[in-house]
Amino acid sequence: MRKVLAIVCFVCFLLVLQPGQVFAQQKAVSLNQAITESAKYLFEHLPEGSTVAVYGFSTPDNTKVENGINLLSEHIVEELTTLFSRERPRFTTVNRQRMEIVTNELNLHLSGDISEETAKSIGKATGADFVITGSVRRVGREYRLTISPITVEENEVFPSAAAIIREDDTQLNSFLIHADKKNYWFSLGGRAGVASHFFTLSKDATGEVDNPSIAFEPTIHAALHFNKFFAVQTELALSVDKVSYSGIEASSGAKSGAYNASFESYSLRMPLLARFTYANPEKLGGFSFGVLAGIGFNIPLGAMQTQSNLYGDGSYRFSMPVGYVAGANVGFSFGEGRRHTVFSDIRFSGDFAKTAIHDNSGTLALYDRNTLSFSLGYEFTIRE
Repeated sequence: MRKVLAIVCFVCFLLVLQPGQVFAQQKAVSLNQAITESAKYLFEHLPEGSTVAVYGFSTPDNTKVENGINLLSEHIVEELTTLFSRERPRFTTVNRQRMEIVTNELNLHLSGDISEETAKSIGKATGADFVITGSVRRVGREYRLTISPITVEENEVFPSAAAIIREDDTQLNSFLIHADKKNYWFSLGGRAGVASHFFTLSKDATGEVDNPSIAFEPTIHAALHFNKFFAVQTELALSVDKVSYSGIEASSGAKSGAYNASFESYSLRMPLLARFTYANPEKLGGFSFGVLAGIGFNIPLGAMQTQSNLYGDGSYRFSMPVGYVAGANVGFSFGEGRRHTVFSDIRFSGDFAKTAIHDNSGTLALYDRNTLSFSLGYEFTIRE
């Protein structure tokens, strides 16, 4: 059994740690963080006293190019050259002017893929022990920076460093062209939790009401995001209202004395909300904070059931008014492109008018309703 477990662990290790490539940092970071962390890895694994020459990087097709210069590649080369230069005397760095002369002599450009033989030619021409090159590639919803040290010596291999760059990194996106990128996206989700209902009886339904009335409230939602800060969200929530009250019926008729009564109804809440979210990956990691507010529509389901020890039971058509909704939430996003989010949500809602029942004799206003709810949920982002 131990042998089997050892084999499984070894296979998993090989899948995660591919030959010749070590990830400097698994979580998605900014462009400059990715460069810095990868450089630190190389500092620890390249022999001290080495001379390094930083060559250009291959980048996505939508990288900006000005005067024949690949701006993203140029930025990475400059950052790495600066970082290696600060490590003197541990490393000696070939300056940019010398690199330009050599690449011109070899009829090369300072960006793009190069073969191992070409890298070795650059190394020999500059006196470098290592030629540092690599690539930036789109991987799902993020980008992967790979930095590879190619040694001039034969039969000697050093591992690459790699890091994941966030898709929404401002600096990275300043080097890319997003002409065909959609500026909106969708998300779908659901939540469930406890709703505390508070009722105020109308003058037509006298008595002392029992507050709060606790109910389970499941909800599904869909949101249209116009940017990372603002979205319009709609929801569909099942609401169960049970109003219990009691009092004294003072009457000269046959029906008088203490009574107990209740109204029970089912409805769907359909709010239309403006949603504002604050997320700063560099400071907050995957955490986000949001507020939302809007109006809510209520759709009755079936009839309202009434019960009374004095007047018996009944079933009536009922109507519920438009209301308002306000709330806040805290979320944590994870996974590829941070498309998965778990969150906690707190809401307060109320109605602008009274819920009423209807029959052939007319309309009877019953109560005002306010709701405080707390729930936990999950959201999935759909973005091309």
